[in-house]
Amino acid sequence: MTDIILRDPALTDQLLQIANSPFFRHGDKAIESVDQAVFLLGIDGIRNVVSAAVMRPMMAARNSGEALFAKRVWRWGISCARASEQIAKLHNADTSAHFMAGLLPALAYITLFRELQRICRAQHNTAPPPALIRQAMTRYQWTTSQLLAKAWNLPPRFSALLLAAERPAPRQDQTPLNDGIIIGTREVLHHANQRNLAEDDLPTWCN
Repeated sequence: MTDIILRDPALTDQLLQIANSPFFRHGDKAIESVDQAVFLLGIDGIRNVVSAAVMRPMMAARNSGEALFAKRVWRWGISCARASEQIAKLHNADTSAHFMAGLLPALAYITLFRELQRICRAQHNTAPPPALIRQAMTRYQWTTSQLLAKAWNLPPRFSALLLAAERPAPRQDQTPLNDGIIIGTREVLHHANQRNLAEDDLPTWCN
């Protein structure tokens, strides 16, 4: 696995950056090599870091107009992915699939944001209003996530995870992906000192 990763210098650089982020590194000691990352994170951990490293450039800001939005979406996405992964682990579910599925809504957000920017500039020569951005993301988040999974030729289980999160069966508990998004969102708001869901209310939202 190390040899394969090292064949791509850009992937190697991204992997070490992400492996050393607070989302993955558990101690104060920096991870300095791919070998060390594989040893410390394990196969599943490296698989998730590689997934994040591959997706990171797609969510990087393309211009100053989307810099802050892209930064916030990336932090939200990686938080939701890690939370989904940990909850899936408690349920003995596929942790890597839940991690990747947890990243897709964030990629859907940045995709929708860029498309709205393109349309509004072409038709009105202005940026889309925040209310329109919010409405589009609320309405098309899961549909766009499904389209991205299909465009990437991801296995059918990813579509199933996304569909179960979008349309939970009646009288069924929330899925690990739903719970991961709730907890990831709460953590991002907490660190941004924004109005947030009380910790005592989490069990209600996650059941």
